[in-house]
Amino acid sequence: MSEKSEKKSDKFTKKKRVWPKVILWIFLTPVLLVLTTATVLFVILYGRIATAANVEQVGNNLYKVHYRQDYFLDKALDAGIETEQDLLDFINQETFFGYGIDANIDKYACSGFISKTDGGKYLTGRSFGLGGTDKLAVYSTPKNAYALLSMVSLDMLGIGGQYGPEALSTYGRLAALAAPYIPMDGLNFLCPWRCA
Repeated sequence: MSEKSEKKSDKFTKKKRVWPKVILWIFLTPVLLVLTTATVLFVILYGRIATAANVEQVGNNLYKVHYRQDYFLDKALDAGIETEQDLLDFINQETFFGYGIDANIDKYACSGFISKTDGGKYLTGRSFGLGGTDKLAVYSTPKNAYALLSMVSLDMLGIGGQYGPEALSTYGRLAALAAPYIPMDGLNFLCPWRCA
């Protein structure tokens, strides 16, 4: 075989070896993009998905959820929220990426008091005329913050019973992501033990 034909044959062989790699990358690139996008979305949405999946019925008209994501309390306190609509706008932006939920928080009112006893202790109380509604017990252990235990009226989230979609429906589970912002009663506490 001549030197010229060897060079031509060598070029042809190299070209033959390059095409499978090009074809492989053409097929692998979209697959890698989809996997990368799915991984990023999972990391961003994990807390929301875990919380929504965690809503469970524990009694007649009573549900519970372990809230698994940050609910941005410091950011909420710094947001200058003054009205119910400000609160809903904040919830919709931070929790639902700008998409809204229909909440009933503006149709209720309550009265409260705080009084100091002769012994220097404080007493607090409140009245909230709520009527029959489904309730959600919310438990959360955010990083670098106090644990939270609160009760939420599902009617105020626009879900449950006669007020809207069922609490265990997809919409009901997603609406429960707004629960830490709309407590009826609750407390924050330090966990001397592992709270998670």
